[in-house]
Amino acid sequence: MLGTTAYRTTAGENGTLNLHALGLNAGTSGEHFMEIGGVTTNLPADARFFNVDRAMSLYFTRPSAENDAVDVWRVAPDGTVDGGAHIVTGSCGTSWRNFYVDQAGTAWTMCVDAQGASVTRYTLQDPSGQPLPEAAAAAADVAWKPGAAQTAA
Repeated sequence: MLGTTAYRTTAGENGTLNLHALGLNAGTSGEHFMEIGGVTTNLPADARFFNVDRAMSLYFTRPSAENDAVDVWRVAPDGTVDGGAHIVTGSCGTSWRNFYVDQAGTAWTMCVDAQGASVTRYTLQDPSGQPLPEAAAAAADVAWKPGAAQTAA
């Protein structure tokens, strides 16, 4: 059974981005991570893995060129980019501490500045500008699903 999963990204061919799911293998020779699955997306090569929701969709982020915004994408378990958002964070920046994607697939920012504290909710959108549906309640059957049988990909 899969206990711990880690993720790493590598640049792929023709500007694609590959995500590698790594599972902790506790064997007789000690513990080590082995690749258990992965996906290829057409996201920019500088996008970084951020989170997984309850449906096992993957989330990637990238600080925007403006330095006061973050781009976020939801990627289906098969590597298809479902949609995303360009979130302007202003003076609060885009650190891991003030940006969050919850298990339903909603993005949030938290900002504390001279004016006080604020929490803002963002709905990710599909390429046509329609809100993405909430993440399915059931997890997709993928290698990085909690409890999945751990075999090398």
